[in-house]
Amino acid sequence: MSRTLVSITDEMGVAWEDYVDKAVTAQKTLKYEDGTRAALAWRRFIDLFADHENLRKAGI
Repeated sequence: MSRTLVSITDEMGVAWEDYVDKAVTAQKTLKYEDGTRAALAWRRFIDLFADHENLRKAGI
């Protein structure tokens, strides 16, 4: 029997797909702007998993 370690919401799924699309574009173009967009999408995805206390502990 497998256990779900993290509950995935629709918002998380959308954020992940957005990140993947932007990361692929950044890898193809190697443009700074595309890399920045991918980084911001990654941050949005991570923020959905982390609460404010975890961010504070990590110094982010």
